[in-house]
Amino acid sequence: MGDGAEREAPAAFERVLELLGASAGALREGKDPTIWWSDELFPAEELHYQLIYLKPQSAFSKSLPDAEVMAGLRAMRNTVALPEGVRLQFTGELALQHEEMEAAMEGVALAGWLVLVLLLLVMGIGVRSIKIILATFSMLAVGVVWTTALAMLTVGEFNTLSLVFIVMFFGLAVDFALHFSLRFLEAIHAGEQRVPLALVLSTRSVGRAITLCTVTTSLGFLGFWPTDYAGLGDLGIISALGMGVAWVLTFTFLPAFYMVSGAPQPRDLALRKGDRIVHWLSERRRGVVMALALVVALSLIGAFQARFDYSVLALKDPATESMQGLRELQREGLSTDYQLVVVGK
Repeated sequence: MGDGAEREAPAAFERVLELLGASAGALREGKDPTIWWSDELFPAEELHYQLIYLKPQSAFSKSLPDAEVMAGLRAMRNTVALPEGVRLQFTGELALQHEEMEAAMEGVALAGWLVLVLLLLVMGIGVRSIKIILATFSMLAVGVVWTTALAMLTVGEFNTLSLVFIVMFFGLAVDFALHFSLRFLEAIHAGEQRVPLALVLSTRSVGRAITLCTVTTSLGFLGFWPTDYAGLGDLGIISALGMGVAWVLTFTFLPAFYMVSGAPQPRDLALRKGDRIVHWLSERRRGVVMALALVVALSLIGAFQARFDYSVLALKDPATESMQGLRELQREGLSTDYQLVVVGK
């Protein structure tokens, strides 16, 4: 006891007493008496991570099951006054899934509008017919609604992969509409002013080609169907249904539209400098072939450098908060890409 009484108190203990005294003084003066022990226990230059695990209930009946949970967490973070140097981030399975769905829906919407704008620009320059453009976009709108309804009847739901069918439908269905409409315009330009007969001639001219394209493309999409990966399987089924819808609308909706609106004004759509371009390429065919062969060779070099990334995290947006937080934890050795759960019975 004597030796203990004679020894001096450690410096850290004196610091604790100072903090407690300062806290008591602040309490008497009506100030904030809080002591930030983390600032005392951990050096300023050393990063400290505190993981808080939450298991909220998801609302699977909604399109974004975790939207309310994430909105509540973010609102809570905005109301908390964090000390200087302290960051609060949300990551984990729930946050990753929610931000993946948000990114998928925003990406599909952006891609869809971008495709529509580009189609409008290309058709405005190449077709130059308001009636044909209006007929094509009307067919696309009806086709998306029909395909979505068929998807709900067959597959029953969408996922982050099958949502892509909307953009694919725009690109493929517009081909059918333009083939039929331009053949119809060609018949009108050739002197056939009777709309019903011009429509019949158009159907006879491109009907087999469009039907063959529908069958072959649908079979290609259905190749995804037998896979166990539900995302690809659903995408294949929905896309094949979309091709069937585009085929039906090409030979039903478009003729009905032109019967009601009348024939478009006949225009000469020939490429004015097309002969010059073909002649120029024909004269330099050897150089063209060699240039293409060089491009193929360079492409093969790049193709052999391709590698497969087995991590599903590679499909997610690296700029999202959940991915940035997860990558930081991985760099610190606090988390990995995969998790193993062992269930014992």
